[in-house]
Amino acid sequence: RHLTIPCEMCIRDRYAAPEHFAVPPEVTAFRNDAERLGMICDLEYWYVTPEWAATFRQHLRSLVPIAVAGNPWAQYSVACIYMGGYVYSCQEECIANHGQDAKEFSLWLERCARQGFAAAVDNLITDGVGPEAERLRSICKEAEMRYSVPVEEHGLPVYPPSLFEETMQIAYGNNAT
Repeated sequence: RHLTIPCEMCIRDRYAAPEHFAVPPEVTAFRNDAERLGMICDLEYWYVTPEWAATFRQHLRSLVPIAVAGNPWAQYSVACIYMGGYVYSCQEECIANHGQDAKEFSLWLERCARQGFAAAVDNLITDGVGPEAERLRSICKEAEMRYSVPVEEHGLPVYPPSLFEETMQIAYGNNAT
């Protein structure tokens, strides 16, 4: 299984950050560790050591209450921890839990997307499971027809952020900003 770091870094690179949402210090701490892990990991092999897994379990414990309270940055961060399998230091354990983790990260991405977090829509469409992910894929497929053929990177299409932003507006209307 190929793991990447799908954290807030993609928001900075692809989307205008939703500035009207406060970034809690717990999210900043998670982002800093996710970036550090990204700089030291070897994507060819399993890279989450027991120490890193413990660190991300602690991040999860501190982020979940903030996410439950409705902060989309925390919701997105919780989704990223589940999506990346960061709480497992054993590849077999990560694979064994992937189905349940996919349901969990999809729920957090949906909560976040409904608040206007375009990166969550992107990740829900590309990696999410469940009825909302399917609904967004369908909306995105229709919206996709208005875009030129995407650029390919590593054999996969790369769509502009505006496609996911448009999908979000169609799906959630003016509630998504």
